[in-house]
Amino acid sequence: MRRLVLVLALIVRGTLASVTLAEYIQELNKQNSTCSACNQISRTLDREALGSKLVNSWKTSTAAKRSKELKKTLKRACGAISSMDIGQSKNTGLGSTFVDLLDLKKKGLEKMFENMQTGPAVTMKVQTLCELIVSERASELVERMEAWRVAGKKRRIVDFRFNTDSRLCSGGILSVCNDVFTEERTGDGKHSKKTSKPQNADDDDDDHDEL
Repeated sequence: MRRLVLVLALIVRGTLASVTLAEYIQELNKQNSTCSACNQISRTLDREALGSKLVNSWKTSTAAKRSKELKKTLKRACGAISSMDIGQSKNTGLGSTFVDLLDLKKKGLEKMFENMQTGPAVTMKVQTLCELIVSERASELVERMEAWRVAGKKRRIVDFRFNTDSRLCSGGILSVCNDVFTEERTGDGKHSKKTSKPQNADDDDDDHDEL
């Protein structure tokens, strides 16, 4: 815990580069909380629209330019986490879990709040993981996005989903969740069938209006 506090202190001072993604995951793993943090991130990335510049220039851009632009648009998405009401359950023998308190409230599960730590420091833990993923794994995400796009005749990059299509948390980019989520899509990029259920997964049937 003291190490994690130090990490967060460094980040507040603007020295995010001083901490690697692997080091940060190692700290979160001590409380078995990496998977839940990653799940919150994948949902946030899917809720936030990809930047229009990235979408419109994708087909004609080089991999390096795609990676650079993707970092910009996803870092903005990571910034949206700062306004979320995130709670972290108190550490138990099973670990500690990050949850979206607004989502729990909508589901009538307010009683769970009694076992939650909240506040900017909790939210920052998730936001920091998001920013480290974007900083270190943007090139891998670009490769997966392009592979997904060319695999279907009518697939649009704007329809790419980080939770399902990149398997962000379950082996595609990070291997921090045990449950693997696979989903078949039709040629136009729409969802067709769920073949397994992810841990704490949200529905992501909402399509963006961008081209």
